[in-house]
Amino acid sequence: MKYQIFEPKQNFRFKMQISKIPSAITTVHMTDFPTVDNSETVVEQFNYQFYVKGKTKWNEISINIYDPIQPNLAKELYSWQMEHHSADGRVDQYATTMYATVFLFDVDPTGVPVNGWQLMECYAKDVDWGKGDWSSEEVKDITLTLRYNGAILV
Repeated sequence: MKYQIFEPKQNFRFKMQISKIPSAITTVHMTDFPTVDNSETVVEQFNYQFYVKGKTKWNEISINIYDPIQPNLAKELYSWQMEHHSADGRVDQYATTMYATVFLFDVDPTGVPVNGWQLMECYAKDVDWGKGDWSSEEVKDITLTLRYNGAILV
């Protein structure tokens, strides 16, 4: 039997666009791809049980973003955070104001998208602007956890 040679997708070949953070396309260096959880419900009947599908839940994703001096990505992310909740801590915003659209693409060796995900109704669940450490030479990193309400493979 002859095997078929194929070009595999590689983990380091991806691009991400976040509508509320324009600079993210060049600074995201690590991300989860969407995962979905279909819960199950047990149905008991006499001395037998069977399962039916329960609710579907799209799981949050974690993103690591380099924090460059220019463009100031920390400020872009902070501006988006202010669309979630005001700095004085008294006012939340409507969901339609804070939601972002996210596109996550696998790309071929030349950078052309081969397929991708559209994550719908995304908001910043957690934002970690990193830390300062005089003993470290690492590049400053921002960690963002996104929650979204659905995903489409495009």
